[in-house]
Amino acid sequence: MTNKERLIYEALLQKPKISLEQLAQELDCSEVMVELCLKTLKKKGYISENGKINKDVKCVTVIGGSNIDIEGKSCVDILMHDSNPGIIKFSEGGVGRNIVENFARLGGDVRFVTALARDEYGRMIYDHLKELNVDLDDAIVSRDHSTSTYMCVLGEDGEMFVAINDMSIISLISPDLIFSMKDKLNESDFVFFDCNIEDATVKAIYDTVDSSKIIVDAVSKYKVKKIAPFLDKTYCIKLNSAEASELSGIKVENKADVERLGEYFLEKGVKKVYITLGEKGVYFCDARQSIYKKGYKAKVVNATGAGDSFSGAMLYGFAKGYNDEKILNIGMGASLLTIETLETCNKDLSVKKIWERLSHDE
Repeated sequence: MTNKERLIYEALLQKPKISLEQLAQELDCSEVMVELCLKTLKKKGYISENGKINKDVKCVTVIGGSNIDIEGKSCVDILMHDSNPGIIKFSEGGVGRNIVENFARLGGDVRFVTALARDEYGRMIYDHLKELNVDLDDAIVSRDHSTSTYMCVLGEDGEMFVAINDMSIISLISPDLIFSMKDKLNESDFVFFDCNIEDATVKAIYDTVDSSKIIVDAVSKYKVKKIAPFLDKTYCIKLNSAEASELSGIKVENKADVERLGEYFLEKGVKKVYITLGEKGVYFCDARQSIYKKGYKAKVVNATGAGDSFSGAMLYGFAKGYNDEKILNIGMGASLLTIETLETCNKDLSVKKIWERLSHDE
């Protein structure tokens, strides 16, 4: 929710029957601006279609990276040390940004704390997220850096072959920024971060935010190590089997090993654990139960955005108060719709389409 939307929402809580004209006068803005904000508040669920004010909508803050993706997909089996025919495309990316886009497309209200350069690519990312009604009031925009860039090569089967990233601008998401946002972060129902941010910033989040709110995306085997000292302060963690194995030291060869991974994180103090297993499905556990959901049949076009779409939908499920199994289902459905398209984020993603896609395999 942006500052303007928040002011309008708070005014409506105090005076539910206030007119459009009166709202504009009280907030010293145009009626057109008020109308636009009201439309956005309806989309985010703060106002129902009949005009009733909803007091139970959960607000989420995501802290993480934004970058431009340069992606090359080979049309043949990759031949090392040679030029391979394929398709190259540019798109907006970054784990945090992708998760935010997926979350927003599902209709969630999200504040995004990220770092953008004041260049053509940074403007493109900013404008696109604003179109999705993402709150960027706390995003850092720098004149002294260039846009973060991620470059990957996909094999003929759509699976990642290798990737390189240049994310130096991420250092602007600093501990001081986190400390300055203490009140805002703790007003959020959930604070989600990806492990692309720097170690000191990770520590600042744990020092600042109520541990019952913290949700983490591991990102990679290398970067997941940043949260090792803070597992007992983590409400929920989402990682794949390779990342979970790296952090725990448990080698994964079968289902029993996956269950051991879950037990490891619960014993370390994590309250909810989601371990994605690629085409084999997803494993979830907490102190009450464990759930293993087998993977659905899919024609993989591009697997790059599968994890981010799962995380975005998982976060949406938390915001909506879904039960654990429903969160698993919406996460897996979002991943299916994503890997079956060329884009890292499916532009047609919606809650309705997720349930429709899952019903095809029932």
